[in-house]
Amino acid sequence: MLDAAIQTVVDTNDRLVVHSDRGAQYRWPGWLSRIADANLTRSMSRKRCSPDNAACEGFFGRLKTELFYPRD
Repeated sequence: MLDAAIQTVVDTNDRLVVHSDRGAQYRWPGWLSRIADANLTRSMSRKRCSPDNAACEGFFGRLKTELFYPRD
């Protein structure tokens, strides 16, 4: 999914912000090097602070509910 997102901005001046929790998969060196190579900005919630994620999860939950799930 990250590679697909990178492909959508490869020919533009737009830069993505990749927000995630603090899961091990998001601290894996391969993930980190892909983000660095694509010049993306990482965003993580603070340790032991789940409300940091709440705003992002709420936004994307609403986005999927309104725009993605109604599609055939």
